[in-house]
Amino acid sequence: MKLHSIVARFSLLLMLFGLLFLPIASCEENVYVIGILSHRGPDHSLNTLAKTAEYLSDEVPECTFEILPLDYDEVFDAVSNEEVDFVLTDPFLYVELESTYGINRIATLKNRWDGNAYTEYGGVIITKSDNTNINELSDLQGKSLMAVDEHSFGGFWIAVRTMEQSGIDHRRDFSHISFGKTHDAVVYAVMSGNVDAGIIRTDVLERLEAEGRINLSEFKVINQQHVEGFPFLLSTELYPEWAFSKASTTSLDLSEEVAIALLSMPSDNIAAQSGNYAGWTIPLDYAPVHDLMRELRLGPYENYGRVSLNDAMTQHWYWVVLFSMLLVLIVTYDRLTTEKIKKAELERSNKLKDLFTDIMRHDLLNPAGAIKGFNDVLYFKEEDEEKRKIIKTIDRQTDKLISMIDSAAKLARLESSHELELNRNDLGAIIRNVAESFDHSLMEKNITMELVTPGKYPSRVNEIIEEVFSNLMSNAIKYSPEGSRIKVEVVDAGAYWKVHVIDNGDGVTDENKSRIFERFTRADRKGIKGSGLGLAIVKRIIDLHNGFVGVNDNPEGKGSVFWVALKKCDPGAAIH
Repeated sequence: MKLHSIVARFSLLLMLFGLLFLPIASCEENVYVIGILSHRGPDHSLNTLAKTAEYLSDEVPECTFEILPLDYDEVFDAVSNEEVDFVLTDPFLYVELESTYGINRIATLKNRWDGNAYTEYGGVIITKSDNTNINELSDLQGKSLMAVDEHSFGGFWIAVRTMEQSGIDHRRDFSHISFGKTHDAVVYAVMSGNVDAGIIRTDVLERLEAEGRINLSEFKVINQQHVEGFPFLLSTELYPEWAFSKASTTSLDLSEEVAIALLSMPSDNIAAQSGNYAGWTIPLDYAPVHDLMRELRLGPYENYGRVSLNDAMTQHWYWVVLFSMLLVLIVTYDRLTTEKIKKAELERSNKLKDLFTDIMRHDLLNPAGAIKGFNDVLYFKEEDEEKRKIIKTIDRQTDKLISMIDSAAKLARLESSHELELNRNDLGAIIRNVAESFDHSLMEKNITMELVTPGKYPSRVNEIIEEVFSNLMSNAIKYSPEGSRIKVEVVDAGAYWKVHVIDNGDGVTDENKSRIFERFTRADRKGIKGSGLGLAIVKRIIDLHNGFVGVNDNPEGKGSVFWVALKKCDPGAAIH
């Protein structure tokens, strides 16, 4: 056989071999990893949550999700080394990871038991039922104790807070503290008598008995609590359930799709049943977790309260002055109205909130307005240019103070609300009405606002939703250059209507995107007036509508896309 013939056949063979593997490469999908805190061991996490990964792989197009079980120490390493895209963990670890690595919760787990869903859990302090030496919290002193892990919330810190509130110091009042790393290990250590007492999260005992591994009669619960409607054995207060969070490196678009998929999961879905949960809800308020960590000086609050008085006064004197003024006003007002409050038999805590809001709205706005009025008179009478500049600065700061007081009062009212009356309305009509109010502002900066709302977009909303669109449009006008274009559009996002407000301003840095909706946070002032509360008000209103809010970069170039997602409603019903 001639040499050129051998070469030709070998080349053909190589080409066929390459074609054999080409389809495999072209079909490769995007793989995303969900780090799961294995509070009952890695096998348990894989067995119960594998179906959740399969569900997300089916619901999110062109994406495959995988479960990665992690113990308490491994969670930090996995997030730090960017080995995971999402994390499902307890509230304590969530707060630490949020503070250190910027993860952000997108959903909260709904625990399932006996066909019902529960979004809170607590801690359980247990001993053997035949241990007559331990019957109440004070009996734990001098005994040996096993908890799950020094980072475990339900398996350690919730119970620690309860014990310390009863005068038991976990650092010195036990003969020995050990950690079993899983809840199951703690239960078995107590059952075998290796330790006197143990700390686990609620539902562990009930699930172990349902699995045929223990008998509840073998255990005694210390400091047992009874909360109406809560089915599990309990020793402590209740706190919000586990958080499903996105890593800081995970895109907002993917996170939004995952969040919508989780919130849309039916409670009887095979993924929920396999995972012993009843679906997912919007991210809960984790303020009680922050309160616990602040009280015990844990995580980001390790040095809480340890700043010297001199440093605090030097760094934050203006807040001290403002707080003192508010305190004087509150105390004075409280003394004048104490008898009225008693006669009306109103709860003190709720009344103080209302008083605080009323004081900010009325008693602070009145003197601020008077200051502005006298300042204007001084400005027009003053001829010295240097003094006029100073007076003008006072005027600008007074305007800012008035804006902050008004916004803070509005936010306080929203924060005290737990639900809104929702009616069916057309988002397109609401957006068009709000846009008309900005005609003058648009003309002043020669800005064009394009409304892309050709149809009807039925959604159940409260009339306060106008505040959201007004705030977003106002910000877009403030931060857009003269002669630019602003685009407002409504797009179909499955079960939601997604409203985009697109500008051509300087945009928002990735660092600020995760915190721009927090109180008193502004990405870049550049001399533009604002209280730093506008976007916090937007987020609170959207939260009360069970919706979502976020900001992305403008895909068409410079600028930002601020968006909100509101649930659709039946298009056949009448629109108000």
